[in-house]
Amino acid sequence: MKPEDVLLPCILILQFFTALTLAVHVYKCIRRKELPKFLRYVRAAYLRCRDMLGNDARDARDRCMEKRVNRKFHETLCNLLVAGSNLMVIVLFFRLSVYQWHLLTNANHLLSPALDISSVAGYAVVLFMISFRQLVIPRSLDLWYFALQGLNILPLAVADPADIASLSLITLMPRFLCGLSPRHGWCAVVGNFLHWLLALYQVGFQLNSSTFAAQSLEFGIVVVGILAVRHQMYINVRTNLDLKTRTIELEAVSGLLLGFCDAVVEVEAETLQLTEDSRQLSTMLLHGQRLNSGGLAGRNFLGFFAEEDRERIKDSLGTGGSQTLAINARMLDSLGSHVKVELLHIQFRNPDGHLRRLIGMREFQDLASVAPALSSQQILRSEESPPAAMTAQEEVSVLFDANTFDILSASKGFQALCTSVGQAMDFEGLSVFDLSKGTGPKSFSRQLQEVLHAYDEEKQSSFALDGLDLLGACQLEATVTFAQDTVLQSLVGTLTVISFSSPAKLTERNLAMLQSGASPHGRRSRSKGSRASSRGSRGSGKSQPLMATAQSKQGSILALRSPMMSL
Repeated sequence: MKPEDVLLPCILILQFFTALTLAVHVYKCIRRKELPKFLRYVRAAYLRCRDMLGNDARDARDRCMEKRVNRKFHETLCNLLVAGSNLMVIVLFFRLSVYQWHLLTNANHLLSPALDISSVAGYAVVLFMISFRQLVIPRSLDLWYFALQGLNILPLAVADPADIASLSLITLMPRFLCGLSPRHGWCAVVGNFLHWLLALYQVGFQLNSSTFAAQSLEFGIVVVGILAVRHQMYINVRTNLDLKTRTIELEAVSGLLLGFCDAVVEVEAETLQLTEDSRQLSTMLLHGQRLNSGGLAGRNFLGFFAEEDRERIKDSLGTGGSQTLAINARMLDSLGSHVKVELLHIQFRNPDGHLRRLIGMREFQDLASVAPALSSQQILRSEESPPAAMTAQEEVSVLFDANTFDILSASKGFQALCTSVGQAMDFEGLSVFDLSKGTGPKSFSRQLQEVLHAYDEEKQSSFALDGLDLLGACQLEATVTFAQDTVLQSLVGTLTVISFSSPAKLTERNLAMLQSGASPHGRRSRSKGSRASSRGSRGSGKSQPLMATAQSKQGSILALRSPMMSL
């Protein structure tokens, strides 16, 4: 059996599979209603040429991005040219050593003599570029290319026609590397066309010779390879810049959310699981998890919300698009209490291409967390027994479990302090968070959670707390000390009161006056009184005592706002 009898069926089978592959690709493009990849490249090249030759109709942002990509791409070409010069200087050094040995011994060397002159000149050029790197700039790339390409073409002019094919193969790699370096792609096409034209000139433009076919095929492969690699380099540069820009934008959005929200988390778009631990969310929800236990990473984000809000939040987070949306919901802290929050979320893709959502949570501040008003009997008892007399005799402290936040014991001084402010209670079964129901960044629960995390990170045993609200009755300054209890085999904390101050009392009568003054009519009467006060100050002195009395009455009601908000 002859080889032709086997090769012919193989060629037919390969052609059949080639046609089948092309047909499947065209069918997919038609089904997706898009052009084939090759035609898209041709269309993109046409649009770029049209923009370069005519008026650029793109917006300012696209033009700015195109300039940045071109500048970075040209810098990459400069670095590539210098790196290729470092490689060629080593190869040419050994080539010159062989030629030098030939000159010293008058012996024939096995290398092609036609490359001797171009090797010496090429070594000088690449050594000059390495020594003076600052001269390799985007504006000089085309000049450096034609200088190096001319040295690759020079051996063809002095070689025998029989050596054209071998010389062309020897200079194939240098010509390919040089073709990647010019600033404009058409320079590589022109340089290789001159090489092809000179090779055909040496063989007398014999179109039916093997040299013509080999040189034409080599010219096509080199040009297509150079343009393809340059295009891929350009795409990589653009992708890197896009990724860097998106990273900067994501950091800016995260910073904005961190300044506006109490906690910011990143979740998977489909499963809504937290991608990493969030100390801010742990502090916000009063979770006593230690940092070395894995934290909140991998937890379902919907599990932190009330059951009646989970389906609505899931539907809202499942909507596509990159527009920032806001949701109102209720979260559950570690004590089972509802925390009203506002959610801001936006969709993005991470560097791996996975879809993510950035969610910011801001806690609502309302009057529902204000402590109950004190009765008249409680005020009389607090006035008859000042807190200073009670706490001056012994230490005022509370011992609690730092993992569960359960109160273990309270000193007699702390119990006397609570009794003196009209909040006597039994501490058995209570949590340390029951001592203060305030919310916000400066609340007792938030500060205590922060110092617990700080203890895990820094191993500092004592921390200072200020502005603590004790049962809505007085403000405390205290210290928290953590220690490992060998009996309980758990971390315990001691809250020690240093000083305290009693704010203005919010009684039932004053609260009723505040509610009546908060009506729309009350606002109008106060605005009229303020205008009358300004007119009275400019009028006669007879009306001043009357207006002063009105102002004092008005101030007594308005003064209740500050202690109420502080509670």
